[in-house]
Amino acid sequence: MSLTIQQSDSIVINAPAQRVWEINGLGFADIGSWARNVLQSRATTGDALPGAPASGRICTVAGFGEVVETLQRFDPETRGITLTIEKGLPFFVRRSEFRSQVIALDATRSRFEVSQTMEISTFPGGLLFPLLRRKISSAVLSILEDLKVYAESGVVHPDKARSQAA
Repeated sequence: MSLTIQQSDSIVINAPAQRVWEINGLGFADIGSWARNVLQSRATTGDALPGAPASGRICTVAGFGEVVETLQRFDPETRGITLTIEKGLPFFVRRSEFRSQVIALDATRSRFEVSQTMEISTFPGGLLFPLLRRKISSAVLSILEDLKVYAESGVVHPDKARSQAA
């Protein structure tokens, strides 16, 4: 038996959809350069999906350590990606999937939508459900905010800049 945690959110970014797609889609493996919770990132080797910059990425994530993510969908036409987390999750997480999409609102604004789905075992996952839900929510909101700052200004969030300087 298992429980499912789902978190979805979106943010309006004052940057063209193509700019946001270049960061999130084409620059998929470079998330460590702008997301404050990702200390570093690099592309994985292997057969990439058509048009994708890599088959996946390896990220060092604050509070989690090394996380290996594999691209399952890379769609430049809809500016959408889907990835699964293959390694680096707590043992009670059975499956984790992350989806994102960039939607053009007009020539200068876009909406970035994300959803995270995790399937966790009832024990001990059920006991940790509230804590894990808060942690996922916080991570998703941080990515949204970091991407907005970076896409709009070309510079990283002040918290990321401080951690890079340290």
